[in-house]
Amino acid sequence: MPDFKFHSTSYKSFYENLKDNSEEKFYDVEINRKSEFATISFDYTLSINSNIQNWGTEYWSLILIDDVWKITSVTWTMNNEEIEKCPFSNKTPFIID
Repeated sequence: MPDFKFHSTSYKSFYENLKDNSEEKFYDVEINRKSEFATISFDYTLSINSNIQNWGTEYWSLILIDDVWKITSVTWTMNNEEIEKCPFSNKTPFIID
């Protein structure tokens, strides 16, 4: 029985809590699309002043409405770097060209 906490918040609240000198990197991005439905999954690290604070895996569900992709849900894990070292931080992060 895992001991975890559930949090619900808005994207605006998330971005208001980001600090200067924070950076999120994405790894092993996978995009799956079937018609007007899609999922995106990836590993991530969140760093402040170039030091990883937490890391985990994130999943997005999306739907295509009027030719615009809308996120319907976001689910993620969050591991504290001080407790458990990130196993993929030495990989090259995903970069959008």
